[in-house]
Amino acid sequence: TCTEGVAISDLHVTFEELPALPRTTLTLKLWDFGGQTEYYTTHVAFLDTRCLYILVWDASGAQLDPEGTHGVSFWLYSIQTHAPHATVIIVGSKAEHGSIAH
Repeated sequence: TCTEGVAISDLHVTFEELPALPRTTLTLKLWDFGGQTEYYTTHVAFLDTRCLYILVWDASGAQLDPEGTHGVSFWLYSIQTHAPHATVIIVGSKAEHGSIAH
């Protein structure tokens, strides 16, 4: 499924042996929000407390915003505002290519 600025896909994870359960397959719904600022206002419509958020940002130091966070603060504030009890995992990618210090 494709919404402008949002890529939606399914990830099927199968567990062969869980205690007291037969073979179990979970379907995870993955929503990849485009990081472009022109999509920010529409993304909040999709935020929900019943979700696990994995916030991935380029930690290489390239093109940092004034806070040095690539918009991490914006996303954390948006999630806190629109999904206040949701769980967020922050992942810095490409850290081996540079420094997050500036």
